[in-house]
Amino acid sequence: MKKTCIKAALKATGQVLALLAAVVMLSCENKNKRSPAEQTQLLIEESLPQTQLAATTAEWTRVTEGKIVVVFGYGFNSDSFYETAVNRINSVFGTESGIPQDKYGLVVPLRFPDDFRNRIMNLATLIDSIDVKALILLGAPENTHYAIARIQDEWNNRIPYNIISLFPQDDVLGEEASCNIVIDYKRSSIDELFSEEIDQTPQTDIIPVLIKAVRYCAELPGTISADSELEPHAAAIAGKVERHTDVETGLQSVNHFVMTAGAE
Repeated sequence: MKKTCIKAALKATGQVLALLAAVVMLSCENKNKRSPAEQTQLLIEESLPQTQLAATTAEWTRVTEGKIVVVFGYGFNSDSFYETAVNRINSVFGTESGIPQDKYGLVVPLRFPDDFRNRIMNLATLIDSIDVKALILLGAPENTHYAIARIQDEWNNRIPYNIISLFPQDDVLGEEASCNIVIDYKRSSIDELFSEEIDQTPQTDIIPVLIKAVRYCAELPGTISADSELEPHAAAIAGKVERHTDVETGLQSVNHFVMTAGAE
C-alpha cells in the first residue's frame, strides 16, 4: 500500500516538474523571439528607475535628477511654433506634459500666458511643486525678472538651479541680474536705442538652440558660478557668441551674449 502511494506521489511530482519545464521553455522561446532592439530596450527599462522610463522612448537615455522647465514667452507661444517645439522636445527628452502627455519626461513646458493665468508673476507658484534642475526662458515677457526675484526670495537668493534666458522681451538689466546666462540676437545700434521690444517671428532654426540648451542644462552638474568664465557655457548652447555691449555706455555685459553666426 505504501509503495503504491509513493509511486503515485512520484508520478504527480514528475508531472508538475514537466509542466514547469514546459512553461520555462515557452518563456525562453518568447523572449528569444524579441528583436535585438526590443531586447536592448527591455534591458534599459529594467536598469532605470521608474521615473526615467519616458526617456527610453526618446533620444535621451541618461538618468537625470530633476526637471528642465521651459517657458515659452513672446514670439514663441503661437500654436504652430509651440506644438512643433514641444513635439521635438518630447521626441528627444520626453515631456511631463505636452504632446503626448507623459509624466515621466525630462522637460516641463509652460506657455505664457495660457498656463500663467495671464500673469508671469505666477511662475513661482507653477514650479513650486516641481523638482527643478534648470529653468529656460524662451522670449521672457515683461516683468519676468520680478517673477524670478520672487523665486530668489524663496531661496534666500541662492536658487539651486540654473536660469537661462533666450531672446528675452523683458528688461535687459533685469534679465542680466536675475539669470545665469542671457542669449540674444545681435541687433543694430538703432534697434538697441529705439526698440524696446523686437518683433520676434519664430524660426525653426531656434528649436536646435532650445534643444542644445535643454541638453546642456541636463548634463551640467550644479549651478554656473557667477565669477566663472561664462562664454564657453553660452557657446555650448548657441554656437559662436560675443558679449553684449551696451550702446549707450559702451560697457560689455558679464553674462549677456549675442549670437554672431550669420550676423552682419
